Amino acid sequence: KTAGAAFGAKVNQVKKYVMALTNEEKQKLPHNGSINFEMEGQQLTILAAHVVAEAVGKEYYRLAEDSTCRVLMN
Repeated sequence: KTAGAAFGAKVNQVKKYVMALTNEEKQKLPHNGSINFEMEGQQLTILAAHVVAEAVGKEYYRLAEDSTCRVLMN
């Protein structure tokens, strides 16, 4: 909801940008609090509050995680 309010009609383009980030870039967001980038000549800022990160385990797997560790077991 906050991303839609912040980016308006560009929200889907911003979503594609976030999905294309490398894992290293994605890991910086919670630590830095934001990512600055340019889209169509406009400077934009993605805040950590704009992004919901969620790990989902597949069937027959169990996932447990905290802020420093993620464990996936079969």
